[in-house]
Amino acid sequence: MIKEHKIGLFSAIIISMNGMIGAGIFSVPIKLIAQAGPAGLLTYTLVSIAVWFIALALSRTAQMWPQEGSFYMYARQWGGHSMGLIAAGSYIFGLMIALGLLSGMAGTYMHTYFTSIPAGILSFITIILVALINITGLRIAQLGQYILICCTLIPILLTTLLCLSHADMHNLFPFMPFGAFNALAASKAVIFGFFGFECAASLFSIIEDPEKNVPKALTSSLVLVSLLYICFVGSLILAIPLSVFQEAASINAPLTYVLIPLFKNYSWMLSIINCSITTAIIGVLYAMTFACGKLLSSLSYRCTTKSFHLSSSTAIMLIALGTVITFITLNNANLFFSLTALFILTSFILSIIALLVHKKHIIMTTLALITASVLFAFAAHGLWVELNKNFILHYANSDCKKYKKSIKIKFDGTQ
Repeated sequence: MIKEHKIGLFSAIIISMNGMIGAGIFSVPIKLIAQAGPAGLLTYTLVSIAVWFIALALSRTAQMWPQEGSFYMYARQWGGHSMGLIAAGSYIFGLMIALGLLSGMAGTYMHTYFTSIPAGILSFITIILVALINITGLRIAQLGQYILICCTLIPILLTTLLCLSHADMHNLFPFMPFGAFNALAASKAVIFGFFGFECAASLFSIIEDPEKNVPKALTSSLVLVSLLYICFVGSLILAIPLSVFQEAASINAPLTYVLIPLFKNYSWMLSIINCSITTAIIGVLYAMTFACGKLLSSLSYRCTTKSFHLSSSTAIMLIALGTVITFITLNNANLFFSLTALFILTSFILSIIALLVHKKHIIMTTLALITASVLFAFAAHGLWVELNKNFILHYANSDCKKYKKSIKIKFDGTQ
């Protein structure tokens, strides 16, 4: 994603922000507000604090074991080769599931430009193109990182200002319409918006003065992104009634759907926002595919003989294949959020345990493990709820078909 030379603190902050913003700010708000209401602001605040603890712990693991392989190297310190594989494998699976969701979103937004092509086909084309670009070896340089963050931030800030100009304080009440538990359970979606913060930790070996700058980059990027998320989501809540978010969530509509009433006189702005969202999502797809392929390739060196290891190109194509599979098999956003959180948090927890085993930074490590475990529990609960829903719907449809068949038999008999 970047050139192999030392980068400064500012560049590290920008890279971390790019990793987070594109993945979350456009995919989370509708689901969050529909589930938690205005209390989603509280959810964002709590998750921000939890992720900060996790990020600081991961930066310490990167400081102690800066070798290539990241999560594999961290977990191997206490659990050996097998635990390292589980940690790295969990991270890779989590990223592939996230890539499936983001690919679906990219297709949905691109469909507004290519209306004659189904969104699913556009998603598939996007996955293939992103993989091919990565295989050719093209990388986003530092200038590209700055352009990407500007393309993302400017429309977000303009949308926030426009929403605030239509703010209605009555939209904040009731603040917690669906209860405290639903607000906390929504953390499985909110944390999706923060995945990518680990970029700075993974760049430990190429950041100037990493012992000081990696923690600073993590803290600074998390604070900036948290404030941006809270302001953006808060402005949406103030300007748009809860019922609109519930309607949008029920039909899996893109974020621009809820903005349409506010942009009657600014239709050009809606086009810019749509273009910005598409660009940001594709940028994250590109970076995540590369990072995931690189980790898979490095793992193959540790798990197979030299004659059978995966090249970077082969690893990237396998990641693209996994992305296509998750995109096709998972058609529920809540399942995407829950599964992504479960796999990636598993990787984080197994990595952070290395600090505890080596008795390093005990208090910080304990806080990180506690918060990561709580987030894991809510993600597991979300998965359980979705599986139960699918189970009930499956058997309800099955019983309905049997009932229709029996009615048809009786009717035919009377004839």
